[in-house]
This record gives sequence, C-alpha cells and structure tokens, in this order.
Amino acid sequence: MKLFLAMMSHETNTFSNVPTDRGQFEARNLHYGGEILETFRGTGTCVGGMIDAAERHGARLIPSVAASASPAGLVTKDIYGHVKERLLADLRAAGHLDGVLLDLHGAMVTEGHDDGEGDLIQAVRAVVGPTVPIAVTLDFHGNLSGDMVRGADLVVTAVFEGREAAAGILDLLGVASGARAA
Repeated sequence: MKLFLAMMSHETNTFSNVPTDRGQFEARNLHYGGEILETFRGTGTCVGGMIDAAERHGARLIPSVAASASPAGLVTKDIYGHVKERLLADLRAAGHLDGVLLDLHGAMVTEGHDDGEGDLIQAVRAVVGPTVPIAVTLDFHGNLSGDMVRGADLVVTAVFEGREAAAGILDLLGVASGARAA
C-alpha cells in the first residue's frame, strides 16, 4: 500500500490585516519529504496519527510538504502557490498511489481563493484521477464546501483526538486489510 501524505493547515481570520506569509509558516511548520516523518512521528497531531498508523500497517508513505501557521489574515499567493506547486509536483512524481492523506484545516482563505482547501483538494483530484481515494482531516470547526466534498472520498473532523481520528482514516480506506477503497 503506497500512500501520499501532505498537510496545509491554516485558520484564516478574514478580518485580520496581518497577511499569513511564508515567514509565518516557517516560524511554525514548513517541512518537506522525509523531514515530515521525523518531525511528526509519535506526536498527537493528525499527521502524526497518519504516520504512526501507516507504519503500523506496513504502508509506504510518500511525504510531500507539511505547512501550518498560526491564525492570522489571508494566506499570501506566494506561500499558497509554493505549497500547492510542491505538493502537486511530488504527487505527479509519486507514480501509482493507493491513496492520498491530506491534513487540512477547513478555514483557509488565500489571496484569490475563498476556499483554499477546496481548491487544493480539486487540484489533487485532477492529478490522481477519480479512482484513487483522497482522505482529509479537518479541524472540528472547519467549513465543509462543495468542492471539498466533491473532491475527497473521506472527510474526518478532528482536533482533540486528532491522532486517533487520523489513524482511523487508514482503517476506513482499507489499509489494515489491504483492501482498496473505490
């Protein structure tokens, strides 16, 4: 089982005049490739739960980018474009996948996109096609949009038990049994 892993998490406050730029992501979390596994393994985060569950079930993870910043204003085009382009390039380079695991927030607004998560999920779907399952974790008070629902096969909300919820999505995708969700 080969699973793609990425995170782009931001709780945007559209009333804030403080833009969320690359520096704010670098101050909190901006990690790439294998660094993601070392940073988040064993943590109580959704990404940590995904990593631990995948490793427990013998799944091979293809980590791409993990980006999060503290709540503030709109995510700038520069950092959103950078993360999205990196994620999509890694996705294309990954070859055949059995699933995609995305840790998002559900309240990200970017310069140019009122629904940052919906835009990102739709872009991922365009790359992997209609048969590769996409599983998404969202914060419990995130906003669920039509683009998110149409693009993802599974959406789980989590915050207090994020690690357990994220681990559970692997079971729902059939990782534990080796089955593949349709």
